[in-house]
Amino acid sequence: MIDLSDEIRKAYDKSTIQYDKIKIGDKEFPISNVQYCDDCYDEGNIFGTAIARTLDFEIENIVDLEKKEFEYFTGIRVEDTVHYISLGKFITTDVEPGDTTLINKVSSMDYMLKANIQYETKLDYSSKKVTILDVLEEASSNAGLELATKEFANSDFIVDSNQFEVDAIIRQVFQAVAGISGTFAKIRSDNKLYFITPKLIDSKKYTVKEVHKMLVADLNKLKVRTITNDLKVLGIEKESTKQVDEMLVKSMNNIAVKRLTTNINEPSLEKQSDYTELVLKRNTHPINVVSIGMSQVEGENITLRDEGSIAEDGENYLTINDNPFAYTQEKREQLIVALYEKVKGFSYTAYELKGQCKPYLETGDPIWVLDADGAITSSFLFRFTYKSPNGLESEMSAPSIIKSTVEYQNVPSDLERIRRTEIIVDKQQGTIDAIIDKQTEDGSKINSLQANADETTDTISKIIEDYQEQIAQLKLTIDGLTNTVSTKGGGNIFSYSKENWNESITEYTNTDLKQNSISGLGYELVIGTTKQEVQLKNGIYTISFLYKNINNLDNAKVIINGESFNLEYTNNKWKEFEKTINVTANTISISFVTDTNNAIYITDLMGNIGAEKQTWEQNANETYTDTVQIGKGIQVNSSETNTYTRIDSDGNRVFNKATGKVISEFTDKGMETQDMVVNGKAEIAGMLVQKVGSQTWLSSLL
Repeated sequence: MIDLSDEIRKAYDKSTIQYDKIKIGDKEFPISNVQYCDDCYDEGNIFGTAIARTLDFEIENIVDLEKKEFEYFTGIRVEDTVHYISLGKFITTDVEPGDTTLINKVSSMDYMLKANIQYETKLDYSSKKVTILDVLEEASSNAGLELATKEFANSDFIVDSNQFEVDAIIRQVFQAVAGISGTFAKIRSDNKLYFITPKLIDSKKYTVKEVHKMLVADLNKLKVRTITNDLKVLGIEKESTKQVDEMLVKSMNNIAVKRLTTNINEPSLEKQSDYTELVLKRNTHPINVVSIGMSQVEGENITLRDEGSIAEDGENYLTINDNPFAYTQEKREQLIVALYEKVKGFSYTAYELKGQCKPYLETGDPIWVLDADGAITSSFLFRFTYKSPNGLESEMSAPSIIKSTVEYQNVPSDLERIRRTEIIVDKQQGTIDAIIDKQTEDGSKINSLQANADETTDTISKIIEDYQEQIAQLKLTIDGLTNTVSTKGGGNIFSYSKENWNESITEYTNTDLKQNSISGLGYELVIGTTKQEVQLKNGIYTISFLYKNINNLDNAKVIINGESFNLEYTNNKWKEFEKTINVTANTISISFVTDTNNAIYITDLMGNIGAEKQTWEQNANETYTDTVQIGKGIQVNSSETNTYTRIDSDGNRVFNKATGKVISEFTDKGMETQDMVVNGKAEIAGMLVQKVGSQTWLSSLL
């Protein structure tokens, strides 16, 4: 919580107009239509998150904000003066020029954006002196961030090797530290990096009278005998505990936010009448089981339990999976103790509020919510958004922890997307499964070993996106050797190769496309319309693709079952298109239209069943790699030659890459070629041509 004077805090309770500006260097600029979001809740959990605050606004286009840093201020008027508070520095991520106005739309993120760079380390892990705090300090420094939190659970844990992927980014280091320490990572208004564990507050409901007694108790502890000058207004000259309590009761209905003490970490009292909507949800049960393990490994997780709490509330888990610091059983045993003590008993009441904005609040702040029945419920602020200046519209909430599992998420490169090692030990059955999985742009290479008392099975597989796989299995037992091979395809309703489109399309790839797409292949649209139509069963389907339009004069669009969507200018950036449709006529027709050559590029075209977009994968009837494409026919490419070869149902042809013309072909009519070299002898239309010594003989065979 940002510390403010009572005068300014009261002003936020009353005013419906907020003033917003940014500062670049020593220059200030007013902004409007502000949308601010501060969030620490992701996929059902708060532990192990590292989420940037976002700020969207509009500003006159005379201000150059492309990839700029700026400081954001929000203010409230007190009498004749606007008092501003800084919510920190932000970095522009996108500037969208207005279509018909002189206003630009700007999107930005706080300094957490700086952590989206590759993690590199110079720490000497072999010294056996490197701690998690050392790792965090180096990562923060490399990102250009000041670390504000240096004491947290497991901060002194010794790290003996770098377990992060070669392509991991620094934000993933933050996530890993947060997950193993029972915190979430956050950039606050002072632009420093914090690791926050919400302070535990008793989640029971209190009556107004009980809260007043606690307030009085706090005042007595602090030996505060004069609260404010308001006591004189109430006619209290020598205040007693009873009189103070009566004053608090009387003023309860007039206060919006009341600090219990001068400690900003203490909870605030949020009154229901400040909001247009208040929804109190269930109390989250206290965490009483903590487990550290590997998501793909069975039987070796380390778990600590609070049996007393379990008997009263049942089992309520926090599971930390795949954390890079906990990659062995021994390390998991060492790490779990401090983590367990940190989060044990964590509980709060879930809620949602809408109404008056209080921008001085920050995620992780503890709050007490006063409901319409006069009961007070303790909770936290986990998600906070507001719009300004539209009446200071805001939403505050603490969503329920519905997925108390923290899984370390790696964002791999194109060539090293996923590495996975598993050891699954079944002690009862006496078996061991060991798996090594390394996914490349061609697919996933898996080497596995399955061993028991009777046999050992070794499996090497190549899988593409879980749907396309070629499995070769070698099984050696005392009885002999067994070899099996199986193949299956993917779930994309669209076929990808050029031959499936009617016209006006060119296959396309380059380094930029490979770095920004999953498929690594795409299309360059040619003036006109290209179309693909698929017959399928009726139902809900989602269509998605990436596109880039580099010509702002181009009128490009995609048409899906007769509905048209513009593919606007994106400068030199890739943009995602997504549309869910209801198919009722057993057909999906998709067309791309452009009036300009060399303007628009399409990649990762995906059509899947259901209302949720899925990651790109190939069609079940296609195999498409850098060298071999299998669809209606088979095409073999090479980066080292000027030709490619296609085998179709009507014949075999060799094409010139540059011209697209057929060099030679073999069909039911025979062979046709531009040039032919025969080193031995040839029979041509009844004539024998052969080399004899230094001579060439022509002989009739008729």
